[in-house]
Amino acid sequence: MATDHKERSAADVDVSTVMSQALLTVDASESVLMAFELASRAGIHHVPVMAPDGRCLGVLGLDKLRVWSIGPLGQSRPPVGELIEPAVRVTQKATLQEAAKLMSAHHTDVVLVVDGDRLVGLLTWRDVVGWVAGLARADHGAPHSRPVLFSIDPVIALPDRT
Repeated sequence: MATDHKERSAADVDVSTVMSQALLTVDASESVLMAFELASRAGIHHVPVMAPDGRCLGVLGLDKLRVWSIGPLGQSRPPVGELIEPAVRVTQKATLQEAAKLMSAHHTDVVLVVDGDRLVGLLTWRDVVGWVAGLARADHGAPHSRPVLFSIDPVIALPDRT
């Protein structure tokens, strides 16, 4: 489905109109193997990692999860909370142009969209390219007006690493 945005530039479009809102999140204590399996089966490329209090700590890409999930590490694999790096964040009112500039400057393919400390969406390079190409996301125009976060509580208890 094509979107009509011929008259609008990336400097005039809020990230909230382009971002992904239906997100699968994992707890920071989740195992790398489970996070990788969930992301793979869901066909997603980025997994927000959440603190117990609901704050988003960062995001892990499928490639990083894949690397950490292979090999002879056994139970020594760290939980996903130990693998995240600081993520670029923008508000819902940031423009697509501002977010794209941040993505380029920080050499990242994903930006967390936040409202204060609350995660409300993700903007990825696929979202930006899709908007430029005039393609609508399948989850845009969905009946939900707020972000839908599917949180997965830890499935595998990892041994205490202290």
